[in-house]
Amino acid sequence: MASVDMSCPGSPVMFGVNSTACKTTVLLLALHAGSVLDANVDLTAKKSDITTFRGAFELVMRQHYPSMVGRIAIKLVSCPSICTEGLGVLS
Repeated sequence: MASVDMSCPGSPVMFGVNSTACKTTVLLLALHAGSVLDANVDLTAKKSDITTFRGAFELVMRQHYPSMVGRIAIKLVSCPSICTEGLGVLS
């Protein structure tokens, strides 16, 4: 995991900061708002889903794209469910 103080190649470099190469070349943002069937998804469930996704994704990468292992970062972006209010009206 790269530090905020380190910059990737091609990124602007701040003065006084050691410039080292960043191993990550791809960033996947996983937007997770839950499910229509379960409107009350908590953050723990979302983190569990992302952990499962990350494990499956890394397994495929190791099998088919070994040169990309360790170069992809997957981050969770937790979003509110857009259906909660509508389902509340229908219930």
